Amino acid sequence: MTKTAPRAKPTPAELNILRLLWSIGPATAKQVHEAAQKERPEIAYAAVLRLLQVMHNKGHLSRDESEKAH
Repeated sequence: MTKTAPRAKPTPAELNILRLLWSIGPATAKQVHEAAQKERPEIAYAAVLRLLQVMHNKGHLSRDESEKAH
């Protein structure tokens, strides 16, 4: 019998991104960044992109790689 490692819980910053995604649905990194800027105007695109990448690696998000956009 194989055991899978428990999935890491999202951090507060990741939860904020998840809430945005739940409200807007499937979105590009640019769209998530634009939505995040409404709450935190100072947030950088690179920070949002990095959070999305980390969340994807943790298994919290899936990614459609059929297009160029992140």
